[in-house]
Amino acid sequence: MCLDQVYKKRDFIKKYKIAEFPRMDVKVGWKVIIKVKGGYCASRFVKPGARYSCGQWLNEKDFRKDLWKNVGTIETTDLNNRYKIGFHILLSLEDAKTYAARYDLRGNFTRIVKVYFMDACAYGIQDWLPVVVSKKIYIPRQIPYGSTGRRCKKRI
Repeated sequence: MCLDQVYKKRDFIKKYKIAEFPRMDVKVGWKVIIKVKGGYCASRFVKPGARYSCGQWLNEKDFRKDLWKNVGTIETTDLNNRYKIGFHILLSLEDAKTYAARYDLRGNFTRIVKVYFMDACAYGIQDWLPVVVSKKIYIPRQIPYGSTGRRCKKRI
C-alpha cells in the first residue's frame, strides 16, 4: 500500500470534510485484513509470520518487513513526495469495501475491520480513496465485518 498523493493535514481535512484529527486523539477508521493460519495480517507489506493481535494497541514498527525496518519514510507511487511509514487506514466502510474490491480481496479470507488509530503521521490519497497513515492501531476483540463473495485469489 502506497499513497499516490500526500496532503498537509489541514488541506486533507478541508478537502474531505472530515473532523479534525488532533495528533494524539484516538479516531475510528477501517482496515482490510486477511485471515491466515494463526490469525490476521495486512494484505500487503507485512513481515512474514506477523499477526495482528486483537484487543491491544499495535505499533507499525512491529509489522514492517525487514526491508523497511530502518526506513522512516517511503515515496508516493509517482515518486514526487515522501511520507512516514505506518498503517494505512481508510476513513469509511464504503471506502474499505471499494479498496477490497479493487484488489480482489473478497471472500472467506478477507475481513474489513473497524479500527481505532492514533499518532496519524500522513494524510493522502491511495487508489482515489482518502487514507490516513497512522503509527498505532487497535483492533477490537471481535472481528465482526466479514466480506462476501468469491474466495480471495491472492496467495498468502
